[in-house]
Amino acid sequence: MGYILRYGSRLPFNILTGNDRNFDTNVNDRPAGVGRNTGRGFSFASLDLRLSKNFRLTERIRLEALAEGFNVLNRANFQLPNNVFGTNTSPPASFGRPTAAADPRQIQFGLRLSF
Repeated sequence: MGYILRYGSRLPFNILTGNDRNFDTNVNDRPAGVGRNTGRGFSFASLDLRLSKNFRLTERIRLEALAEGFNVLNRANFQLPNNVFGTNTSPPASFGRPTAAADPRQIQFGLRLSF
């Protein structure tokens, strides 16, 4: 039996206007007064497990049965949120909301024959 427990704190991200405020042809400008990496994303946590059992069939042949589970607690791990605040004083409804999620629980089974 083996396991991997991973945890990541909230990642920083830049809050952007989504347009070119200073006319330098880049549309990734920050709103006035907003510093770099002031936004915070979501934390990440995942528990992966592996169970295996070896069987010796003959002197030189072995069979390994295994089961692996990824994100076995099925925690929703969201990616960075929408970081476009816009140029108005009120952001769009999608600002700060997650745009994607990591994979849900996955389980796989296998057999390995070694000779």
